[in-house]
Amino acid sequence: MGSSSGVVDGIELRPELVDEAAARHWLLQAFKSGRMICPACGRSEFSVAQMTSFRDGRRVKCACGRWFIDRTGTPIDHSSLTHAQAAVLIHLLACRYPAAEIAERIGCSADTVTRMQRRLASRNPAAAMGGLRV
Repeated sequence: MGSSSGVVDGIELRPELVDEAAARHWLLQAFKSGRMICPACGRSEFSVAQMTSFRDGRRVKCACGRWFIDRTGTPIDHSSLTHAQAAVLIHLLACRYPAAEIAERIGCSADTVTRMQRRLASRNPAAAMGGLRV
């Protein structure tokens, strides 16, 4: 999807929005204040013993018994987009690119882009209207 120069289909993006690990970190900062939060009890401190690797992120078992991942409770929860794809999608939505063009650029359907735009709007109306600054 990206390159080390941060260019996606001729559009210059900040490298941290293309690199998967940096995009994951950026999304965690944007939607969870930089920390994982249990959706069941709200706890945000976990021991290393409670964390396991899960795909490209961490899976956590909270003291309350709930398992969750870094995407849980964010607009990208239950999405097959990578963190980098989601970050670029959010950036391009903020730049007011059409859904069809975003879909083509990141390799998903226009319906996925529209669904993500609705999810973002329900959490942050300014983001869906292009007010999100990345």
